[in-house]
Amino acid sequence: GDYIHPAGRHVGKSLKTLMSEWHMSDRNGYPLLCDDDGIVMVPGYCCDERVRTSEDTNHFLVCSVEKVSP
Repeated sequence: GDYIHPAGRHVGKSLKTLMSEWHMSDRNGYPLLCDDDGIVMVPGYCCDERVRTSEDTNHFLVCSVEKVSP
């Protein structure tokens, strides 16, 4: 039921629909970066339109995601 507005696409889509479009086979264990307003980023795929950088951007957060084997 979560929605994201991928930067530059000018349309909101459900996370389930986007993950299907991206041919992601293992959706259950995939990490998401979220805040109080919803999904901020799907690492390796997109960020939400509301957090994209612009000419007025002064600060940004750099995140690193790596897979850890059990």
